[in-house]
Amino acid sequence: PHWVPPTPKVAPAKTAASTANGPKRGSSGAIIGAYKMSVTRRIQSEWNKTTLWQRNYYERIIRNNEEHQRIHLYIEANVEHWEEDEENPG
Repeated sequence: PHWVPPTPKVAPAKTAASTANGPKRGSSGAIIGAYKMSVTRRIQSEWNKTTLWQRNYYERIIRNNEEHQRIHLYIEANVEHWEEDEENPG
């Protein structure tokens, strides 16, 4: 598979779908946020685990087949490049 470098680790700029208090109600960001909050509460109550989600990580909605293929290839080939990754603790 063809390796594709990772996406820059910068959160996307605020858009019309976001507000000062978070994503607009009913938006995909609000739905994902509610899901993550629900999962976090359940994991914390059942396993007493406090850290669950990767810090500064943001989700990306795959919008078409081309994007899906690119991401699929990146994930498939990514493990082959761990040794080269500056952020891999080794």
